Amino acid sequence: GAGGVEWFDRTYLRQWSHPGGYTSVATDPAGNVYCASGWGLGTLQKYSRDGTSQWSHDFHGGIFDPFSFPPTGPWAVVLCDDFGGVYLNANMAAKNNFGNNVALVSNGFCTVKFDTAGTAQWGRTGDTRSRPFAAALDHAGNDFVLWSSIGTTRFGTDTLSHADLLTRLNVGEYSPFGEILKVQQLATSDNSMG
Repeated sequence: GAGGVEWFDRTYLRQWSHPGGYTSVATDPAGNVYCASGWGLGTLQKYSRDGTSQWSHDFHGGIFDPFSFPPTGPWAVVLCDDFGGVYLNANMAAKNNFGNNVALVSNGFCTVKFDTAGTAQWGRTGDTRSRPFAAALDHAGNDFVLWSSIGTTRFGTDTLSHADLLTRLNVGEYSPFGEILKVQQLATSDNSMG
């Protein structure tokens, strides 16, 4: 489920808390806290180490659709690298404007990189027929997105085409500057197996 965020000191005394329905939390090297939620009107929120709200970005998040295959849902993951990058990987719907000439139109997964001041650095859209479910960063600040798809899927300008209706597990990698480094299919499964 989704919940708020709380900050405890080393003796486990709660220092501050904020409600919010967050599904993902990350910290940067300076101890700032970033929270994300992808429900309906999704949010990326930054709090300073003392709990003061610094900035936020709202976006049109995903709506749960159990009748689609694979099921869609309000998915949002926030990640921080060691170099001041904050990455929002989320299911997004409609048009989302993050400022600094970063506007995305999608009904699928998207990735947006921000600096610690909340300024969007770049944004990329995934495929509307794909369902993201995991994201991670490596030590160099490369962002990895894992998604499932049926038939043809795209990642940036790369297209993986398949005539069959098998569910495919795919991974895509962005550099810290938004360039696509790699996209590949990892596995295939029969739809009847879930």
